[in-house]
Amino acid sequence: MKKELDLGTVLVEYDGKPVQDLSAQKEGEGEIQSKDLLLRDAILGYLRRADRMGLNEREQNIAYELGFIVAGQTGKMILTTEQYDAVKKLADNGKVKLPNGQEEYLYPFVVRVQTKRLIDGARNVEEPAQPQGPVAKEAEA
Repeated sequence: MKKELDLGTVLVEYDGKPVQDLSAQKEGEGEIQSKDLLLRDAILGYLRRADRMGLNEREQNIAYELGFIVAGQTGKMILTTEQYDAVKKLADNGKVKLPNGQEEYLYPFVVRVQTKRLIDGARNVEEPAQPQGPVAKEAEA
């Protein structure tokens, strides 16, 4: 079954303030500006490191292709079962394998848990039923 995620969801700290995406900092007029961390950004972070997060080769290929799709999205996105399963596996693990063989969480606790909960809570999307019998044959004609 397909799943829908709202990639534009802003991740928040315990006090309700948006988590800041420190990797997107810009210097402007004497101060550093950053942007709010979106679910899209967190998922892209996982997808960029999918080769070091316990995915098999098939899942890595799905993650690679999905990275291009997610990068081009800003709002709601429908994922296929395979795409959703790969993203869910990344969020469930949350750890990146380091060159020394140890593992380390990619994100701070508050970001990891929110990302996982948002992915786990993805809305099921019903696929339209395919016509059967004579109706299907007329539709093909």
